[in-house]
Amino acid sequence: MLKNKKLVYLLLPLVLLIWGLIFYRIYTNLHGKQVNSSFRKQVTKEIDVSDNEEKPKLSLNYPDPFLKSASGGTVKTKASHQRSDVRSQPINWPMITYRGMVRSEKLKAKVMGFLRVGTKDLLVHKGDVAHELTVLRIVKDSIQLENREKKRWFRVREK
Repeated sequence: MLKNKKLVYLLLPLVLLIWGLIFYRIYTNLHGKQVNSSFRKQVTKEIDVSDNEEKPKLSLNYPDPFLKSASGGTVKTKASHQRSDVRSQPINWPMITYRGMVRSEKLKAKVMGFLRVGTKDLLVHKGDVAHELTVLRIVKDSIQLENREKKRWFRVREK
């Protein structure tokens, strides 16, 4: 079938025509009719903005589609609670530096932590109270302290 020269001479112009149409459509879409900006008609519309319009009120007494047994009663709004302006005094934490922990080889449950509170170095255990600070937890890289019911973690600092 491909050896027939008459068929090749017939199909070659058909292929060229199809590809020509494809390129023509691409070219016309890219470089289509360009409208001159002087011919464009400018349309302006005045918008009436009046604040006197009544705003529609929402009707919220329809039945809930998810709760079949619920009644479509009136919606109750909660009374606004007045917040008291009494704020708790902020806690001034002293300058605390955690230096690390030491674990006793004889008693594995015995863990001690090195703390510097202000200028004093302390060796503390879990549950100890020093300078109004209660030791809650001692781990390898940090310690948890409590001061007037406020808890805070301190990380190891090397100096």
